[in-house]
Amino acid sequence: MDKSSAELLEAIYLTEAYIFGKVVPIEYLEKGISINMVKLIDKVHDIRENRYRIELMMFPSWAWPKKKLKVYEINGFQYTHIKIKEKLLKGVDYAAE
Repeated sequence: MDKSSAELLEAIYLTEAYIFGKVVPIEYLEKGISINMVKLIDKVHDIRENRYRIELMMFPSWAWPKKKLKVYEINGFQYTHIKIKEKLLKGVDYAAE
């Protein structure tokens, strides 16, 4: 696992959320980028330390009535939203992964 994937996901998330801990539709993170968001989230979420820092959620359609959100399949489960609770780079030895 390279450190740059975690840095990239964190930067994209903070561009939309502005702070850690905010729930954001995954679809919003894809705006204006040419990266496969599912692969990026999957890659970073695969690191044991990051599993507790990244929360993936599936919100029902009535929770966001103004817009039908895109559903993403990550690790065999379906999600619409992401929340990064804290810095992804804190305390992770990426060389060991």
